[in-house]
Amino acid sequence: MLAGPKGKVFALAGRWLLALWLCALLSACADRQAAVEAATALVETTYPGQLELVGAHLQKDHYDVVFAIRGDPFTRIRFGVDRDASRCRPASPCEDRLHRAYAAGVSAGVKLRALNAAFPRCGIVPLAVQDAQAGTGFTTVVELDLAVQDQQPALDRLTPCIAAFRSALPPTPHPSSAA
Repeated sequence: MLAGPKGKVFALAGRWLLALWLCALLSACADRQAAVEAATALVETTYPGQLELVGAHLQKDHYDVVFAIRGDPFTRIRFGVDRDASRCRPASPCEDRLHRAYAAGVSAGVKLRALNAAFPRCGIVPLAVQDAQAGTGFTTVVELDLAVQDQQPALDRLTPCIAAFRSALPPTPHPSSAA
């Protein structure tokens, strides 16, 4: 231990740094809670009773708040809430982000449900799904042995799975039929 005036100065400085760190930590927790409450209030106003909170994650300048459609194990709605939670209210950019996230989440949920139905039926179990950060697309990760002599048989085994996946998807309206 340091004795004398220098030791006391270092101890005092250490206490101040610890206090400052604790204040910053508590402030971040308060921001997170306020963001979750604001997002939940907006969700209840926009989609009453349909969604339940899954979690919230701090990003660089906002919180990603994640909701699930009640009773749906595949669909997740993830949207960004400003750190200033007062900006997340009806008729705001936050509500616009929620609507876009809802549409993207429902679309991804439909694809995941189709994937989960199609691939196990043909003997290939999806190991993981990598989220494409922009949009509703994703990459499916499966395990197949692909030795040089086995490439074509493995791909032939995968082809019916892909066909079953595509047939499990609901039909998408053609852009020309919307006119």
